[in-house]
Amino acid sequence: SKSESPSTSSSSARSSKSLPQQLDSSNHTVSSKSDIDTVTYPSKCSCANHLAKTYINQTFNFDVDTLYELIFGDNSCTRDFFAEQKYLDYTFGEWTLNTTNRKRERTVTYGTINQSILGTNMIQCREKHILEEENPHSVYVVTTEAYSEGMKYADTFYVLTRYCLVQKDAEHSSLLICAEPKFIKYVIGFIKGNEK
Repeated sequence: SKSESPSTSSSSARSSKSLPQQLDSSNHTVSSKSDIDTVTYPSKCSCANHLAKTYINQTFNFDVDTLYELIFGDNSCTRDFFAEQKYLDYTFGEWTLNTTNRKRERTVTYGTINQSILGTNMIQCREKHILEEENPHSVYVVTTEAYSEGMKYADTFYVLTRYCLVQKDAEHSSLLICAEPKFIKYVIGFIKGNEK
């Protein structure tokens, strides 16, 4: 197993080849003028900062709602990606409102085969998706927490990933994916205690 969970590839996994027609990204505000009014598009997402490692930062020539559906919808694009990654028995939960934080959430589950010198085993993965920001035609920010079961130390950490989708102008949207591992506190305390 790699240093990151098998879910890392899925969490950071909406690779550029899975999304059509990418362009160079840019970070500036663009206004699209029409005969009626001027539409101002956001220059970037509303995040104060991003996670430790950026995997994708690109611009695509379709709108942000299409980009969101390609990544998070239960559609042929997503299913083709899961098949390419050899994920098994995947399920997409329904988005439901968390009455505590007032954000929509869902769970995605799947299995994957792990092969190593110790043998072959099935790893069960569970991703919790949280819709942090949802402004159709403008900005979507989704956080995912990926947990794995079935390999050594899988219960000591999870992988946190953030997807920032922004409408750049009338025809283009941008995607930034960043991620970092999050270690369970009691495990860190145990390790530090043994280092003394």
